[in-house]
Amino acid sequence: MTRPRGGRNPAPQSARLSLSSSTSLDNVQHSPRANITTSSAPRTTPSAEIEFFGSTAFPAIINDDQDIVDSFAGQFRNQSILQIGNASHNQEQIPEKQILEGMAVLNLLVNFPAFTNCIYRYLELSYTCMVPDPFIKACVLSIQETIHGLKGSRLRQLALDLFVNTSKPLNLFTPVPAKDYHTLFTGSNLRWEIVGFVLAILGVSLKYDINKQNEPPKSLPAQNPGFIHQIAEAVEYCTSVCYRYTCVNHQALWLLYGDACLKNLVYGDMSFQFWRCMGDLSSMFYALGLHHQNSTFEEIHPFYQLEMRRRYAAQIYSMDKTISTILGRPPRISGSHCTNVMPADIDDGVLLLEGDELHSSLHNVDANGWNLDRQFRGATWRRMKLLVSQFREEVLGVCLRTHFTNDSEILTQDILTRHEFVWDQIPEELKYNELTGSQHIPPPQRYVVMTTYMDQQYNCFLLHRKLVNETQWTREPLYKASRSLLNTSLQVVSLSDQVFNMQRDISWSVSA
Repeated sequence: MTRPRGGRNPAPQSARLSLSSSTSLDNVQHSPRANITTSSAPRTTPSAEIEFFGSTAFPAIINDDQDIVDSFAGQFRNQSILQIGNASHNQEQIPEKQILEGMAVLNLLVNFPAFTNCIYRYLELSYTCMVPDPFIKACVLSIQETIHGLKGSRLRQLALDLFVNTSKPLNLFTPVPAKDYHTLFTGSNLRWEIVGFVLAILGVSLKYDINKQNEPPKSLPAQNPGFIHQIAEAVEYCTSVCYRYTCVNHQALWLLYGDACLKNLVYGDMSFQFWRCMGDLSSMFYALGLHHQNSTFEEIHPFYQLEMRRRYAAQIYSMDKTISTILGRPPRISGSHCTNVMPADIDDGVLLLEGDELHSSLHNVDANGWNLDRQFRGATWRRMKLLVSQFREEVLGVCLRTHFTNDSEILTQDILTRHEFVWDQIPEELKYNELTGSQHIPPPQRYVVMTTYMDQQYNCFLLHRKLVNETQWTREPLYKASRSLLNTSLQVVSLSDQVFNMQRDISWSVSA
């Protein structure tokens, strides 16, 4: 507020984005925000209506007298005084360097036609991706059609179109049917958020190394050790564009989520790059109001859009607790400020249904919301993970506090009791059983079931360890939890060795 009117903050030094395969990656400086901040183009300021503001924010005070405000604001609606930012973005205002870098990003997909198959095969095995499969596949197919055969001036024009599209605000809610949802940000409306998200999913699929079995070695860019880093840099470029245009929308959330997943695999669980991405992701979480449940939305917005928001909220909340546990740092997202509504235990395809078909599918659950056919789905994992993560937040509250008192001991025992009770309420068919090995569940799902069981056991392990270290608590429960974790870890390794396509990064599960 003390800055002179019209003043600008000094722009940080820009780092050159290196996407060429011939560039040495050892000397690349990763700076996701700095690549385009030197542009003199006007920035688009989104309307306050697309961001969440709670009861203590100034818009809440205005909303208390909304009728009075509307009566006076109507006379100004057609005047430029209410236009906070200039939404138009001329192509001439985009620096040439930025355009060339954008073309290099697009070329990663243009020069790798098999990217669609790689992502599709990854989705067949993955049950934990935040964005439902039908919407990812629709975006991937649309991008493949858009970029097919593009080069030269046509590729340059596409890059320019992406800048223009990304500069436009994207509504959080829309009445379009689920099957047409992707058209809002693909095809002629393609945005950098989606290009970056698809690149991130491609990078994850290649990093998981699930495609080599069916592809000739020379056809996979993943054979080039530097290719995954080129993808990571390209995703950073896309996020930097979105930072510049202050993109606050669900698709920007997709991008930040994909960027975090890729950073986790490329740089590791304990890297600062990953930690920083989780900070950006949690900021978007709150800006989109994912922690807030508005009951009026149920009546005015399509079911699939509300259900996807519940999935986003559950997954990001759980990710926050996982990385906080790994690093021993306080969570960024507080459960006491989140409604944490359980996602529906349904197949991804149900999100595309409408009318009676949708109504019938939504009622195919028991009194606790678990599916009646007792089949393990991605949504099933997300519900289980959310339950475990809610207790994990309490566990972190005990383990990370600086002082352990008598009240802390009582609280710890209470958490253990409640945790066991809630876990027992989950249907046995959907949980991992150490005695039977849950052989009735196919390998890809079984992997997820086993790691979720390990998360639950790790909650118990941390609490018993704290009690043993701080009190005269018996060690037997700690030994029991430790044996369970070790045994399940060995089973996870065995499963990964037996099934070629299950080769994954399981270091955290094993070391925990």
